Amino acid sequence: MVDEQGGTKSGYRLEYARNGRSLCSGPTPCKGTKIERGELRFGSLVNIKGITCFQWRHWGCVTTRILTNAKKSFNDADELDGFKDLDDEDQERIKKAWEVGHVPPEDVIETAKKGDGEEEDDADRQRRR
Repeated sequence: MVDEQGGTKSGYRLEYARNGRSLCSGPTPCKGTKIERGELRFGSLVNIKGITCFQWRHWGCVTTRILTNAKKSFNDADELDGFKDLDDEDQERIKKAWEVGHVPPEDVIETAKKGDGEEEDDADRQRRR
């Protein structure tokens, strides 16, 4: 895919939210919650009715499946668009998750955690491993 400047866009992007308007497209129960300004977010490039844009999710809402799909396009986490613009601590968190294949439980934000009585799906179970 090509951006408005004619350069190639990768299918994924990491960045700090520029404002607090984007909503998380991650799994329930976090889906639809705000991604606050300055929070680390992960975008997947999508095409909706002819418009190409990123669907954002909190870093802690990235599933095992998304990381697996990203690994099909990139050998290393540092190849992801926006990786080099992140601070060192966040780069290390992403490299570690890339190596093990899931976001660690300590990176999952409160709004993404299941409450008592809520069932987990396979992606949630894999993310905790």
